[in-house]
Formats: sequence, C-alpha cells, structure tokens
Amino acid sequence: MVRSRRFGPLGDVGVGVPELILIFLIVVSPLYTVLSEYWAGKTIGKWLMGLRVVRESGARIGLGQAFVRQLALVFQVFVFDCLFALFTEKRQRACELLSKTRVVRGA
Repeated sequence: MVRSRRFGPLGDVGVGVPELILIFLIVVSPLYTVLSEYWAGKTIGKWLMGLRVVRESGARIGLGQAFVRQLALVFQVFVFDCLFALFTEKRQRACELLSKTRVVRGA
C-alpha cells in the first residue's frame, strides 16, 4: 500500500494552510498582544481608540503583567473574564485584577 505524501507551503513537512492558521492563532496573535502592550502600552486597536494599558499606579506595565492579561484568551475563558467588568468598581476584567493593570484613556 502506498501512502500519499502531503506537500504544504513549507515543502514536505506536513504543514498546510490550516495548520499555519492554527499556529498563527495560538502563538503569534497572543504574542503580538503581549509584546505590544509591554513595549508600547497599547495594541493597534487600543491606539485607534485612544486607550492604553497601565499599572494601577499609572506606570508602564511589565512583561509578566502583559502575559497575565492574556491568560483568559489562552484558556478560552474570555467571556467569564469580561463578566468581571460588570461587577467591579473600576470596570476591570478578572485578568486585569490578577495582573494589577487597567485600561485608561490617553496617549
């Protein structure tokens, strides 16, 4: 019996377009968010809306805080995470409370 070989965009490694999309969604997308919030305090969407991420003290966030902010997406509990904003005084998500950060208006 002859097995068919799969040739993806990367050659004979068995990686096709669906796998590349999955890798992008799992790795690149959260990594972009973490790094852009760490380096600039905002993503492109936050920049367009005039928002930025800061520590509760108003200082720039650290890399660990930027990572903790994305845990809800990694563990697929984003809806539950967002529900916290309805019941907290400063309208913070659960991961924002854990990372001691908040989103504020301003450059």
